[in-house]
Amino acid sequence: MATVEMKLVLIFALLVYTTGKQSVSATSCNPIVNVYGNQGGIQDPNKPSAHIEAANKGPMTYQDNHVIKDWSVNAPFSHLAGGMKYQGGKLTVPTHGRYYIYAQLYYRGSSGRVYVYVNNNFITMTQPPISGYGISYAGGVFNLKAGDVIMFKVYGSTIKILMWSYHSYFGAFLI
Repeated sequence: MATVEMKLVLIFALLVYTTGKQSVSATSCNPIVNVYGNQGGIQDPNKPSAHIEAANKGPMTYQDNHVIKDWSVNAPFSHLAGGMKYQGGKLTVPTHGRYYIYAQLYYRGSSGRVYVYVNNNFITMTQPPISGYGISYAGGVFNLKAGDVIMFKVYGSTIKILMWSYHSYFGAFLI
């Protein structure tokens, strides 16, 4: 009986030890989640990076030329690190360098597009699948300066996007 109790105590101690070291705090919003536990760690938690998920508002309709602002830095896996700032649908980068910028949007019966802008200059876009329903992903590497602003704006017509955190998100990180 004592060996069973000892095994349970050891298992409990191991669980307490491993669950206490699974993330590195990035900012006052959510921590950077290390999906590899302690093995595949984050090399530099101060390097600029952001991942911002949809604000869990469900299907949202946006008009042409509208900046999409329904993002949440408090969503389950959202984070801001290394001086990245988000406010009102706009992500601001803190330092000069090459950034990978990405976006995933889940369209619901739409034909319009969402343009990705840096300082009001079009850099790439997402568009719905031919059926008008489903996921669209865009990403690329862009040379940015400190203070550059990334935002998403509707183009062409009214669109409907499923704004759940696990369907729609965007981000950028210094490479």
